[in-house]
Amino acid sequence: MREAADFVKAKLPVSAVILGTAAGDKVNLVGMASPDAVKAGIHMGKVISQAAKICGGGGGGKPANAQAGGKDVSKLADAVAQGVKIISGMLD
Repeated sequence: MREAADFVKAKLPVSAVILGTAAGDKVNLVGMASPDAVKAGIHMGKVISQAAKICGGGGGGKPANAQAGGKDVSKLADAVAQGVKIISGMLD
């Protein structure tokens, strides 16, 4: 999943990417932001931390890279959607 996020980030010079997957009964979230997105105020550690709470998990990281896990796969889509909202709010 990190490779997929790296791929998207490389194709979009100014980007913030949040990806999620379910493996069995576990959720994995990855977030990455380009240097320009970080300069604009994005902090993926904060984004991933808040998104993971929706899935009953936790995690974090640095402004440019973060990852988290969770326990409730039924909330994966909600967690990713919340991550997108948080990113948008950081740019306002």
